[in-house]
Amino acid sequence: ENPYQSPADYAAPPFVPPPGTFAPSRIEFSDVLGRTWRIFRQHWGECMLVFVVVVILILITFGTALGVGAVLGALVGSEAVAVVFTVLAACLAGLFAVWIGIGQRLFFLKMARGEETSLGELFCGGPFFLNTLLAGALFALANLAGLMLFIVPGIIFALMFSQFHFLIIDRNVDAVESLGLSKEVTHGNKLTLLAIFMTVVVASNVINQFTCTLGALVTAPCMSLLSALVYLVTTGQAPAVQNPPPP
Repeated sequence: ENPYQSPADYAAPPFVPPPGTFAPSRIEFSDVLGRTWRIFRQHWGECMLVFVVVVILILITFGTALGVGAVLGALVGSEAVAVVFTVLAACLAGLFAVWIGIGQRLFFLKMARGEETSLGELFCGGPFFLNTLLAGALFALANLAGLMLFIVPGIIFALMFSQFHFLIIDRNVDAVESLGLSKEVTHGNKLTLLAIFMTVVVASNVINQFTCTLGALVTAPCMSLLSALVYLVTTGQAPAVQNPPPP
């Protein structure tokens, strides 16, 4: 090599955070959307399959729960008892939906990192179930309190605590700590998160309307992958697709 060559002629490699890094970072609108789309194009079949499996399982669970509740109520012969059984069955189905939703996030988090994935991830949410349930309840209460204060605080709280799901499954923290960490990693990112959310929701609604909701096969899993990418970038972790080095 020429010892007199200018260092400016050497292209520095892109920065890749080491595994396990947790450093709150600023996110960029186009960067996160671009990475999400590039990963989705490579794994669109897997993403759509996971979405379809989750929807089918949830529909079967709710249908079975409501059917069992109605049958038990009919056997007892009381309409009030039938309503009670139906509500209890629906609550159990809702708990199942929370559990399978944790597995879905595990799947997309691995995909966003570029790790090997399988449908088995959908059924691995057990260790994080109670913390997710408690954090979800606290999250709902915070949003309700914010909405009662003329909506805007509710939006701020929703953005502030939006990362608690991934923090629980990735960092294995409890419910309260997950909300505190989410507040930390979303600091300075709320406006960007809001812009991303609004853009994706509007685009998804337009696509779904023009495709008679069939577009949800693409938009829904893409949004799940986007959520995982947002989490990785806000916490300073390396996603599967890195930014190209500067010219």
